Amino acid sequence: MRKGMILVAVVTIAVAGPALAETLTSTGMFPAAAREAAMLRSIAVDRLGGRDGQQVGMAIERALGRPDNRGRPWFEMVYGGRRGGGNADGTLSGAVSSGVEDSYYKKPEKRCIGRDADKKCIKEEEVQVNCTRRVANLTADLRIVRSDGRIVYNAAKPLRQEITWCQGQNPSRTAEEMIASMVGEVAEGVRGDTVPRVETYRIRILESNKGVPKDLTKRFKDVVKLTQRNPVQACREWAALNEAVPNHPSIVFNLGLCAESANDLQAALNWYRAAIPLLGRNNDGSEGLNRVQRRMIADGDFARRARGG
Repeated sequence: MRKGMILVAVVTIAVAGPALAETLTSTGMFPAAAREAAMLRSIAVDRLGGRDGQQVGMAIERALGRPDNRGRPWFEMVYGGRRGGGNADGTLSGAVSSGVEDSYYKKPEKRCIGRDADKKCIKEEEVQVNCTRRVANLTADLRIVRSDGRIVYNAAKPLRQEITWCQGQNPSRTAEEMIASMVGEVAEGVRGDTVPRVETYRIRILESNKGVPKDLTKRFKDVVKLTQRNPVQACREWAALNEAVPNHPSIVFNLGLCAESANDLQAALNWYRAAIPLLGRNNDGSEGLNRVQRRMIADGDFARRARGG
């Protein structure tokens, strides 16, 4: 049995629309959950306390030092923490605790005790089978301290995995494999919290032509179909339709999507703000507004980090 370890798990959030035909594709950066930590340029991983602290620390180093979508690491990893990482902008430290417990129980199971000449079961009885339940826990308390002493990341996350098997079966994973899996979850969680995400995502255009004059309905439908074949031209057509049918909910929203796809985030923000009251209970406009605002925050942080601010 193993006792005594640490861990942190983090859930990343992805922005994605359904991969349907009438969509527009956008690529953009979204801010890390721990924005202050993401502003650091270099990080040292200090020695983590606990039996599995070294394993967790090395996994975090690998995760944070892995190249991002640009093909280079977001952080420069500096060796040593307090032992030699004095030149790092921040130091990650903490403690890890873990344990694996096996417990035993019996489970009723039907077994064949009689077969006919064709080996078909003709009699069963219920027997008590010996089984094992293995529970592995790993908890991490981690923090990143900036060189000026400010704590810019602080997380305490418990992880738990459980497997069972019965007499005549083998466990699906060893205790070491369960712990290693959770160590990986911790490392990826820290990366997910501290490294901004660059994502390519698809958002479906709005196709409702309710309120469009009958003589323009076919034109509206044609632009919907054009979106998949030639999105740039489709966006020009949406702009022209907006002149003919001003303040139509679908058209205004789709113009916001066009601007977002073209990375004109301020224009996208304005279009989505205009679309929200027109769409009523439809929340596509609010989702678009929130998405663009987060992209603008990430772009601002990126520029400030590049300037050394």
